[in-house]
Amino acid sequence: MRNTRPEKQSLTPMQKQAVLVCSVCALAAILTIAITMTLLKRGKTPAAPGEQPSSEVLVPGEEDISDHYQISETSAALLPETADAGESYQKETLFLGDSNTVRLYANGLISLQQFCAKEGIGTHAALNEGIVTFKKDSSTYTIAQAVAKMKPRRVVIMLGTNDTGMSVDEFIKNYTALVQAIQESYPYTDIIVNTVPPVPANHANYPHMDQTKIDDFNMALLSMCEQMGLKFLNSAEALKDANGYGREDYYQTGDIHLKPVGLKAMLSYLRTHAYQTDDRRPDTANIPTRAEYTPNPSSAVTAPSSSEAAGSSEEQGVLYQASYRVDKTGGTLSSGSDSGKTSLSYEVTSAAQSISVTAVPQDGYVFVKWSDGVTQKTRTDTNFKQNVDVTAVFAAASVHISSTGKAVLGDSYTFTAKLGGKHLTADSIRWYANGAEVPQAAGKTTVKVEIDPSMLNATFKVYAVASYNGCTVTSNVLNVTVSGVSSGSSSHSSGAALAARRAAVLPAAPVLPVHRPAPPPGHPPGLHPPPAARLTALPTARLTALPAVRARLPRQARLLLPTEQPALPTAPARPTRTLVRAARLPIAAPAARAALQALAAPMRLRNPMPARKPPTSSPHPRTPRPEAVTPACCAA
Repeated sequence: MRNTRPEKQSLTPMQKQAVLVCSVCALAAILTIAITMTLLKRGKTPAAPGEQPSSEVLVPGEEDISDHYQISETSAALLPETADAGESYQKETLFLGDSNTVRLYANGLISLQQFCAKEGIGTHAALNEGIVTFKKDSSTYTIAQAVAKMKPRRVVIMLGTNDTGMSVDEFIKNYTALVQAIQESYPYTDIIVNTVPPVPANHANYPHMDQTKIDDFNMALLSMCEQMGLKFLNSAEALKDANGYGREDYYQTGDIHLKPVGLKAMLSYLRTHAYQTDDRRPDTANIPTRAEYTPNPSSAVTAPSSSEAAGSSEEQGVLYQASYRVDKTGGTLSSGSDSGKTSLSYEVTSAAQSISVTAVPQDGYVFVKWSDGVTQKTRTDTNFKQNVDVTAVFAAASVHISSTGKAVLGDSYTFTAKLGGKHLTADSIRWYANGAEVPQAAGKTTVKVEIDPSMLNATFKVYAVASYNGCTVTSNVLNVTVSGVSSGSSSHSSGAALAARRAAVLPAAPVLPVHRPAPPPGHPPGLHPPPAARLTALPTARLTALPAVRARLPRQARLLLPTEQPALPTAPARPTRTLVRAARLPIAAPAARAALQALAAPMRLRNPMPARKPPTSSPHPRTPRPEAVTPACCAA
């Protein structure tokens, strides 16, 4: 059987070579297209044919990735531009984040109470790790737990720079969990999600960073905010240049961390895209104080080294920031021409620059210390090696004085000082009278003053001063006027004056002589003292106060007697006999003595005193006393 199939013709060597060349060219074209598309997607320009890829860092402006970042301007979650909400809006905000957030504090742009952050953390660490500490508390808290303790009006979250190694989905999953933890921990705060900060085109120190990946993160964050009802702060547009990278002047050369000028631009964007709502917090009491935070020296958050600073001083102008503020209330700050300020901030342009700031306490307060442990109220910072951010701490203190006693001659006056606050001590008290210190009263809370004649008719302004840490607290002022004499001296003087007035109205009466025989020779003197010697020399006013005496005085004399009737120390059993004996006393006032003798004379006639009988055992009996003779003027 004949084979009718045509014979298969083989290719000539020339044709085979042509087919091989075409295949290689086609494969090269496919590879070129694939590589080009990949590079375009990443925002990089492929090398020209025949050129070797350059290993040099690309200069900003040579490429444009600005079209990659697409944000819907009509999104309900996007915060629109507003009027500047001011510093009060910023002070009510708690910043949560990583090293760029720490830089806000390290550069003195926010206070210690305004941030919960740590260098190098991402969303997973922020959710699970205890990174926040408080004074007088040894525990560490996660960011969500710290928010519940600090009770902020709003929080701004800025995380993601350290998460670029994970996928977008994983990043959003961690971010969502963090937001939910904050909402569960403290549902009364407003949550604002800030963009992941852009990186500059020259980020040679962090070559793994990819700006397009960061853009993908931020676009996904906007979608998350829309789904969760949060607000999105698109601060990236304030930090980017025209090509879609971070502005070169906002970053250190080759670095991804913001300089102070970039941080200030971000805060300005925050205030001009404010989210104003009603304060939903039930209370703001019992908020703990953050423990002092020291930035990690190994991170890029610290200030540049002196060599870097010297090399870039002309470019950036500012090396460090020195910030000083007042903790709550109690005082102000002063430095040079600046006084009465609650916060001061200075830019340090030279490491040898010197800054002096004084903490000035208000009335009723004393300066305690600076937050970094300096106890002098005037501090001078120089030889800068890093940023300075310190807070002046004041405490309430008071001194109140009171007095008891009488400011009259012969009496005493007692002054007592009461100290308020836990810092004043008794040994710091100094007493002053009319502006002059009383040295012997120093260090005493109670001072007793005896009134002497040198103080009569004088007025004294008395106050106390206590001191602590170079600060003084002055008490209230007591005005004390010394006039007159004590009650005892006063009655004695008034009695003498009254006796002189009685002399003008009391009738004159002769003095009745009392005849007593002299004791026999050899008789011990004073063995039997006269009855008058056994009487207590009562004041004239007390004798005339007896009803029996007052009834026998003339009416004009009774009008001159005091209305009060002081009680006698011992009521005499026989007032008539006592009055007769009292008439023999050597009373100093002649007029009063004459009046008493005139009254006693008729009583002696009616009640003659019997003569004492001599003792039977005595060898020398006494001679009886003669009867008293009644004067003719009193016979009636």
